[in-house]
Amino acid sequence: MSGVSYLALAPEIVLSVGAVLVLLVGVFARHSVRLLGLMVGVIYLLTGLAIVFQWRQVDAEGARFSFEGTIFLDYSSVGVRAILLVVAVLGTATAWEMLVGLRGRFAEGVTLILIATAGFMLMGASADLVMIFVALEIGSIALYVLAGIVRSSLAGDEAALKYFLLGSFASAIFIYGGALVYTATGSTNLFVIAAGLSGVHVVRPALLLIGVGLLVVGLGFKVTAAPFHSWAPDVYQGAPSGVVGFMAAAAKVGGFAALINILTGGFERYASAWGNGLALMAAVSMVVGTLLAIGQSDVRRMLAYSGVHPHRNGERDGDQLGGHVLSGHLFGDAGGGFRRRDHGQRPRHRRQFFRGISGAGQELPGCGGGTGDSDDRHVRPSAYDRLHR
Repeated sequence: MSGVSYLALAPEIVLSVGAVLVLLVGVFARHSVRLLGLMVGVIYLLTGLAIVFQWRQVDAEGARFSFEGTIFLDYSSVGVRAILLVVAVLGTATAWEMLVGLRGRFAEGVTLILIATAGFMLMGASADLVMIFVALEIGSIALYVLAGIVRSSLAGDEAALKYFLLGSFASAIFIYGGALVYTATGSTNLFVIAAGLSGVHVVRPALLLIGVGLLVVGLGFKVTAAPFHSWAPDVYQGAPSGVVGFMAAAAKVGGFAALINILTGGFERYASAWGNGLALMAAVSMVVGTLLAIGQSDVRRMLAYSGVHPHRNGERDGDQLGGHVLSGHLFGDAGGGFRRRDHGQRPRHRRQFFRGISGAGQELPGCGGGTGDSDDRHVRPSAYDRLHR
């Protein structure tokens, strides 16, 4: 458990170094969108190669720990990285028009996406509560900034502030739960905790179970599980439409990966205790998410509530909204406008394609730019257009 393997963190290292390089190039070549776009493509390609090498190493040597047992490399952690890489690539594509509209701050927006992706990847590979918390904050802080990156949007400022305040509160709950778990077990490493609990019988596990419950609550905020979902509709509605899909999908993938690692890796012995709580949370999430999504007239608020429920089906002006977390959140707010404008036909130009999938058009209110207005009778200008006034 004491070995150091840089391959175990290769995707995160590539994304972090790439984010720094993009930011530096953005300082000296502020308006070179083509160069920065090429750099982003190379970074994603190198990240994909690192994930392939990780998979081959697990195939050859099996699962292994590194960095004093805080990072583990197995099929599940590599799979989470692959999913997040797909989320990042598609999220960058959907946000491209919005990022270009930021003009001089294009590099900042791309850097935030890269850093958030690296943080949530680290969550899926962490075997220590402290490391999970650090990774959670790396990803979350980047998303807080992304939510308010369009400075001219008051709705975006409100979304960023709400996301930051409630996210900080959830992080405090998570770290307090980790402190209680450390008090009860004497360790923050999940597999050390599991080994210790398997050899002893805890007569009064109340302190331990309270700590586990607080950990679940903190991560429940990130995956928008009821009743910790109230922030999502306002944040998704106010944030720039190009990054809403990435914000939702990346946070959920990282949150669920960490939740699985914690519960099955460290506290599987008490599955009968936390399993009932998760079942109740899942049932409440399905009921609340479905019922509240029915009355929504804004597409992104509908997607926020439907994200509480793992699968949803809804219609808005004849556009069918459905799918799982990745496809639904990543293309849900853009997909309706894309089909509406082009009637299911393939776009003829690359710019038209990116504008279509980023939801930056004005033809479908609620898909265009996060004005915060849910009244479909009036067409509001998009955030992309406001940047060019």
